[in-house]
Amino acid sequence: KGWPDQKKDKVLKKTEYVKNFNWIETWSKNHFLFIFEKILPVLIFLILNFLFFYFTKSLKKNIYEKNLLFLFIFNLCFLFLWFTKFPVYRLGISQVYICFILISYFIFIKNLNPIRLSSLYKYIKSFIYFAVIVVLLKNSIRILDNSNNQLMPNIYYATNNKDRIEKWVIRKAFEEYLPDEVLWRQKEQFSDGVGYSWIDSLKDLVAKEITDEQMESASKKYPINPPQNKEEYYYRRIFEEHFPSDAAAKSVPSVPSVACSSPEALKWDESFQNENDPSGRAISNVHKKSYE
Repeated sequence: KGWPDQKKDKVLKKTEYVKNFNWIETWSKNHFLFIFEKILPVLIFLILNFLFFYFTKSLKKNIYEKNLLFLFIFNLCFLFLWFTKFPVYRLGISQVYICFILISYFIFIKNLNPIRLSSLYKYIKSFIYFAVIVVLLKNSIRILDNSNNQLMPNIYYATNNKDRIEKWVIRKAFEEYLPDEVLWRQKEQFSDGVGYSWIDSLKDLVAKEITDEQMESASKKYPINPPQNKEEYYYRRIFEEHFPSDAAAKSVPSVPSVACSSPEALKWDESFQNENDPSGRAISNVHKKSYE
């Protein structure tokens, strides 16, 4: 009922706002205008149809149908319930359209004179053709205008924004609240977040602990999910000491990964492929401190 849309100088509590139709004024100036904007084209279409058939004398004497009249009364009751309890566009728009259709039916659709209507057939047919062509052209133009757009929102990868840092929009929104060294620092992968020296030290350690000969025979020593690099081999050796069973080995798959990413993620970009490294710096021309 538009409680958040109240003017700042006159804000009622929710319990007071919904009492005695206090919400009508605020709702009518906000959400009602949104609803009216949506239903206006339908109203105009129905009114134009009525005027056309009325002035062309294509209507006959009105005869009410009891069953449809009951449906119309039921529809009005539902609209009243919708208006008083939850007057939100998405919850009542179908009933609003049904009401318009029923009113139109009672006023002129059911009273169309088929004899007179047949004489206007060629004009109606031409209008339908014209409407279909206009709709097709409009949508064709829209498709052509957006043919170069990507499926996902084109905020970061826009052609004129290639040099922008990731999550630029969010960073820009907090520009007044955060220092530049925090706001504009590069986003790090989980593994890099602990510090570059941590990863580099681990690489130096496993290079000393695991030999090239051990890596060559890795698939023989660990036939189930064999490690693909020395770091994996080192972790696998520690894991095997504590959990030596085959079932445990099957729970540790060895797949290509860059900074804890999944194999599927490596398919997103060619520069990610053929890489298997715990650091995001392995991807060149992306990270500011990528490996040379």
